[in-house]
Amino acid sequence: MIRKIRRKFIIIAMTVIFFVMAGVLGIVNLVNVYNAFNDAKTRLTIISANRGEIPFDWVEKKNNITVAEFNKVVTPETRFVTRFFTAVVDSEGVVKSINLNHVASIKEENAIKFASAVMDSTAKVGFRTGEKATYMYMITPLENEKNLVVFLDVTTTFETCRAVASLSATVGFLAYILIAIIVGAWSKKAIEPMIESNERQKQFITNAGHELKTPLAIISANTEVIELTNGSDEWTQSTLAQVKRLTTLVNSLVTLTRMDEGQGEIKLGNFNISKLAGDAVNSFRSIITTENKSLQVEIEPDINYNTNKDVFSELVNILMDNAVKYCDDGGTITACLSRKGKNVKLSVSNDYKEGCSEDCPKFFERFYRNDTSHNSKKAGFGIGLSMAEALVKTLGGKIWAEWKSGIIYFNIQI
Repeated sequence: MIRKIRRKFIIIAMTVIFFVMAGVLGIVNLVNVYNAFNDAKTRLTIISANRGEIPFDWVEKKNNITVAEFNKVVTPETRFVTRFFTAVVDSEGVVKSINLNHVASIKEENAIKFASAVMDSTAKVGFRTGEKATYMYMITPLENEKNLVVFLDVTTTFETCRAVASLSATVGFLAYILIAIIVGAWSKKAIEPMIESNERQKQFITNAGHELKTPLAIISANTEVIELTNGSDEWTQSTLAQVKRLTTLVNSLVTLTRMDEGQGEIKLGNFNISKLAGDAVNSFRSIITTENKSLQVEIEPDINYNTNKDVFSELVNILMDNAVKYCDDGGTITACLSRKGKNVKLSVSNDYKEGCSEDCPKFFERFYRNDTSHNSKKAGFGIGLSMAEALVKTLGGKIWAEWKSGIIYFNIQI
C-alpha cells in the first residue's frame, strides 16, 4: 500500500514537472526563433527599402521600420558581416541583373535560378535552401513593372537556434533525470503524514474489530440464554439479527484492512472452477426463488484453473449476493463463466432499470451505496464489491461494472 502511494506520488510529481519544463523550454525556443525571424525580416526590409544596400543611418520611419528598430539590428559592422545578394526581375520572370557584391558562396547561375524560382511562388517572403546555405528572401515591387528580390543568408542564425534547441533539450533531459532521482529519494518523506494517517486508520479498524468481537459474542450468548429461558420473540430475533449483521461488518473490515496491509500470501492450486462457481451460484437458488426472481446459469464445464479456491468462491458469493439484493422485482440474475485463451471471465448480471443514472466505477468504493441516506431496505454496508476488488487484485485480475439496456454486469477477468 505504501509502495503504491509512493509510486503514485512520484508519477504525479514527475508528470507535472515534465509539462512545466517542456512548456518553459518550448516557450524559450519559440521566442528565440521568433526573434531570429523578426531580426532577419527587418534586415530584409531595410535592404529592400534601400534598393539592395544597407544604409548608414535611418532618419525616419520607412516601410514600417522605425529608427529604433533600425539601430537595434544595424550596427557599424552590419554592412561588413551581413551576407546577401539581390536580383532584379521583370514581370515576365526574366532576371535583368544580379548583385553578388555581399556574398561569396553562390555562383551567378545559381543566383539566377534562385531568383526565377521564387518569382514563381506566390509568397513575398520565404526561405530557399541551396549551396549548403539557407536564405530568407523578400520580393519588393519596383518601377517599370520590375521586382527586387533580396536573399539574406540566415544559415548561421538558424543554426544557432537549432544549437540552442538541442542544448536546452539535453540540459532539460539531464535536469529531469536529476529531479526524478531527488523526488524518488524524498518521496517517502513527503507522503509520511499520509502514510501515518493511513496506518492509524488501519490500526484503529483492526483494534476496534477485535474489541467489538467480545461484546458482540456476549450479547449474542445472553440473547440466546433469554430465548432458552423465556422463549423466542420478535425482540430477541431482532437482536440476534443485528448482532450477526455487526459481526459480518467487523469481520469484513478486518479482512479488508489485512488485504491493504498485504498480510498473508494466498496459496494457489489447480481447481475445477466450473464446479466451484456452480456450487456458489446454486447456493443462492432458493433465496432467488423465494423472492420471485429467476436464475440463469451459463457456466462452461470442466474449466481447470490455477487459483485459490476460497478466494474464487468468495468472489462468486459477493457478486451473487449483490445481484440478489439489487435485482429488480421479478427480474433475472445471470451467472456466466467462460475461458478465453489464458484468461477466465466471470460475469454476474441482473435486471436493474435504475442503473442508467449510476456511476459504475463508484460501486467499488468502500461504503458506497446508491441509496446515499443508507436507509435502503436492502441489507448491506457497501463494502462487498470493495472487498471483491481487493480479492481480484490478489489474483492478478481486474473487475469492472457496466450497464446496458436495463441490465447491470459485474465482470471479473483473471
